[in-house]
Amino acid sequence: MKKLLIATLASISLASAGTLTFDDFSTDQALINISGSSTVGPRTITLNDLGGAGTIQHTVEVAGGILDVTNGTGDDSEVVVLWDVPAALAIPVGSTNVQITLVVIQSDGNPTDLSLSGIASGNFAIPGGINVPTPVAFNVAGPPVGPGSLTLKLNGAPGWDLAIDSVGFSWTDPVTTAVPEPATFGFIGLGLVAVPFLRRKR
Repeated sequence: MKKLLIATLASISLASAGTLTFDDFSTDQALINISGSSTVGPRTITLNDLGGAGTIQHTVEVAGGILDVTNGTGDDSEVVVLWDVPAALAIPVGSTNVQITLVVIQSDGNPTDLSLSGIASGNFAIPGGINVPTPVAFNVAGPPVGPGSLTLKLNGAPGWDLAIDSVGFSWTDPVTTAVPEPATFGFIGLGLVAVPFLRRKR
């Protein structure tokens, strides 16, 4: 009876985790070569030429559900992905452990710098040497809210390549205290009354 009573009381405080896929790149975006910008729906991609040795070969595109960035040997570029966020994200107020999550398909041997600004912010480094789909996550400063915009800047060492399958967020929901039903209170009271009788039997 005591164990059952403790379990009932413990179930009143609840916490759970949540996830949100922000962009799964299911909408294709035409190839940008060397430098330029394009917008598809709420997403704008800009490719900035940062120079390099020999023939410049920067490209970025969204195709087949993947954001794909390539640079020629010795070339350097910056890719800026900006999303218009027209409404609040479905992240509960008071959530903790909020992270931006990416599924990286491929990254070259060097880390890729990632800068996040807008409704969420932070500076991170995507590990290099990834060749299979790999989830990576970084803590952000405070729960992202909307409306507003979210900007993702990517830049690596000369010759950097990167392929991303999706961008999203994860978090721990705020702890909520559920109000027990009247029947639960009655059950707890019955348990408290029964405890002395159980002791006498022993």
